[in-house]
Amino acid sequence: MIKVGEVLVSDDIRDVEFVCHLEKCKGACCVEGDLGAPLEEDELPIMKEIQEKVKPYLTPEGLKSIEEQGAYILDEDGDYSTPTIGGKECAYAHYNDLGILKCGIEQAYLDGKIEYRKPISCHLYLLGRMFLWKIFAVASLQIPKRPAHPEIWRRLV
Repeated sequence: MIKVGEVLVSDDIRDVEFVCHLEKCKGACCVEGDLGAPLEEDELPIMKEIQEKVKPYLTPEGLKSIEEQGAYILDEDGDYSTPTIGGKECAYAHYNDLGILKCGIEQAYLDGKIEYRKPISCHLYLLGRMFLWKIFAVASLQIPKRPAHPEIWRRLV
């Protein structure tokens, strides 16, 4: 086990990659919870900087939410997160033709428009919520064997 702050994490996190199964969950992580994706303070200037380049990847409702709320919000607990559309899906998400919520920020990255892939909490989703919100827990993962994502590992240690 590795201790990261007040959280114990399985040694597997070094050697395996957290894998999302969009075909099964349909992007539920972009809708779950009361707020958007948690953001770290070093991500805030990036969120402002990428606005113009991600606009073509967003829905009209997402653009309106960002216009009204800003590139990110500060919640009542003093934490930052992405704005949402009507308190539901992340303002940066859009549904594809298969009804799966996808990230407009990540699509802009994949198309070579920006260098930032998406918030680290989105990469980690469940793990990210433990680390970013400093929940005391023991995490043991059952995930496929693949090389670890270097950005995730860098943030964990």
